[in-house]
Amino acid sequence: MGRITTVTTKYRFIKPTMLTLEEYNSYKQILKIDPWYKIGPKDEFWKEFSTIKWLLIVFILSFLIGIITDLEFLGIIGFLCFAFLLLILFMGEGSSMISYSKYQNSKNEYFENLKRNINESKSYEEFIIMNSRM
Repeated sequence: MGRITTVTTKYRFIKPTMLTLEEYNSYKQILKIDPWYKIGPKDEFWKEFSTIKWLLIVFILSFLIGIITDLEFLGIIGFLCFAFLLLILFMGEGSSMISYSKYQNSKNEYFENLKRNINESKSYEEFIIMNSRM
């Protein structure tokens, strides 16, 4: 009897080391000038799941062009992309996406708290005390 193996990637956010005094002062100055500045690294969801991104793009384009031009083979291409998309999602990629989403939420929450602590602290020592509670 055949066996199907699914591969799921588990993502986990690991807090970075404490900011140094120089990093703290740099962020403090940057946040005074630009309060909307994002401290954390950019989210790279579509880079992480590029196969799904390209299948969605081909599916949508083939669907739209197929409707406009009334070409049947584009409908077949769109259907195949949709079928591959569903297959990939059910074969483990869906669980990986959920895990990545939880990782992103943890990371974003950490960096928002870090930013808040930098803004609210009066000194580096106070920042360290505030940050140790996170």
